[in-house]
This record gives sequence, structure tokens and C-alpha cells, in this order.
Amino acid sequence: MTPKKQLERHLFDEFRRLSPELTLTRIEQPEPPAPDILVDFRGGRIGIEITRHLREPEKRRESEEELIVEMARQHYQATGKPTVGVSVHWVTQEPRPSSDRTPVSEALASVVAQNVPQLGTWCDLDWSSLPEPLATSVHHVRIDRLIDYTASDWRVPRAGWFPDAQPDHIRTAIATKESCFDGYRQFCDAVWLLIASEGFGPSSWCELSDKTRQENYATRFSRVFFLGTHPKEVIELPVQQP
Repeated sequence: MTPKKQLERHLFDEFRRLSPELTLTRIEQPEPPAPDILVDFRGGRIGIEITRHLREPEKRRESEEELIVEMARQHYQATGKPTVGVSVHWVTQEPRPSSDRTPVSEALASVVAQNVPQLGTWCDLDWSSLPEPLATSVHHVRIDRLIDYTASDWRVPRAGWFPDAQPDHIRTAIATKESCFDGYRQFCDAVWLLIASEGFGPSSWCELSDKTRQENYATRFSRVFFLGTHPKEVIELPVQQP
């Protein structure tokens, strides 16, 4: 199963768990142009198309940060130094061009290799003690050997706020999938749309205001749901068939 299909199944399973009133059986994950999930529901075959609610610029930055940290972990591992836990706290709102991957990851691996703490201890390095190009992009780094790690554990702690998802954001998500509706419909009796705030990073975090929940959305999808992660809930949004 591809990572994309694994994520879709995870989001569907969350939707199903949080919607016990929907008895969905005979679950399939077909290939395009079919919808992402096919299920039986109340005597009919339902297609469920899944789209993720993301703020794309933030998501690209998060992906770059995670890639740089993974590259740094590999560089560090090649040095043969002791296994460590590393938390990299990035400066928020800074773009992460792909050209930074090699210099930043190599600098990060070098800094960690030069500051390996004794077993049972840790050390914190703030931006003022970091060399360029780290000082302008990393807020601080924590390196720990509080336990004897079997493998180095490098991570990117996340923090953020929860902006409101506006009605236009929902309309955009619907419109993105609406053009494929005829293809979906060939495989099922009706098609639902699941808009998922996956919750893996701040780029997907949001809240639905009362206005967004109560707005009527014009669409050919029979039902539209929003999967929230903070709090974990499923909200069915009002739809108006054209």
C-alpha cells in the first residue's frame, strides 16, 4: 500500500470511528478514477473522496524542515558518534528553500556531533550559540542522552494556533474535487466528500466557526463532512444540490 493510500485509510478509519451512527461495510480502496474509498451504506454503494485541508505554504515549509532533520540524522549516524535524542525548534514563518537542505543538514549534524552530552544528561543550544546557516533558521536545539537510545531519535516539535476555516476554504476544497465527480459516479450510487484536517502539523490545524458550519455549500456531492482533529470530531456540512 502506498503512503498516500495509507494516509487515506487512516483518515477514513478516524472518520468511521467518530461517526458510529454511519454503518459502513464492505470497505474497498480502489484505484483512480474511482473515489478513494468505496463502502456499502443502507443498501447502496457509496464512494467517499478524501481531500486534505492544508495551508500549502506552511505544509511545504514543514516538509522541508522534516527532510533537513532526517538528512542531518543520516549525516550524524555516519560519524559513528553515540546515539542521541535531538529536538530541532525552527524559527517560524521563515521559508525553507530546497537549496538549504545540504548546508543546513550538514551544519546541524556537525553541531550535534560537537556537543554530545554524557549519558544521563542533555544540553540546549540556542540560536546565539549556533553557527550560520543555523543561527538564522533554528531557534534552538536540544540534544539528550537521558536514556541509552538504541537508535538516534531526531524530531521536530510543533506548536501553533488554530485559525478559523472560512466558508471559502470549504468551497475551494469542494471545487477541487468537483471536476472529478463524473468519474467517481461511475463506481457508486452516490458520492460523499470528506475534508480532513489531518492534524500532523500546524499547517492543517484549524477550527470551524459557527458561520462555516451553518453555510450552505453548492455541490453535486450528496454529503460533505469535515474531519477535525482538535478536537477530534466529524461535522456534516449543509449542502445544496445544483
